[in-house]
Amino acid sequence: MTLLLNNSLTYSSRRPGFEPGITGSGGHSGTESSDERIENMENMRILEDFRDYLTVERRLGKRTVERYMLEIRKLFRKARFDPLRAKRLEIRDYLRNFIDKPANSYANVLKALRIFYRDYLGRGEVIEGFRFPSRPFKVVVIPSKRSFKNFIDG
Repeated sequence: MTLLLNNSLTYSSRRPGFEPGITGSGGHSGTESSDERIENMENMRILEDFRDYLTVERRLGKRTVERYMLEIRKLFRKARFDPLRAKRLEIRDYLRNFIDKPANSYANVLKALRIFYRDYLGRGEVIEGFRFPSRPFKVVVIPSKRSFKNFIDG
C-alpha cells in the first residue's frame, strides 16, 4: 500500500490497515515542538506498534526491544525534523550527534534506526548506505598451562 502524505511524500506501509504518519486531522503540520511530536496519539500508537513488531514479528529479546525503543523515542524527542517524513540528509545530521560517542553507542543508534526505517516503515532508502563503525579487535591472551601453574605456585 502506498500512502500520499501532504500531497508530496509517499512511502509504502508494510501493514494493511496501519498507516504511520496519517491521522484523522491530516497528519503533522510540521510546526509541532519535538515534545508534541512524541506525545501525540498518532506517534504513541506508532511507537507501541513498533514495540509489537520487534517483540512478535522479529522475536527480539526484551532488552534488545527496550534498547531499540529507547533510541527511537530519543529520535522522536530530539530530532529537528519529523521522524516519519525523514530524509537521508536529516538522518545524517542526526547521526552526526553520535560521531564523538563510543563506537558501540553509534552502532546501537544505527541498528535501531535501520530496523525502524528499513524493516518497520519500509523506507530503506532513508538509512541505506550508513556504515557501522569499525571496532578494534582485542586479542585475548590465554596463559599456557605452565605459566598458569607458575602463577599459582607463586
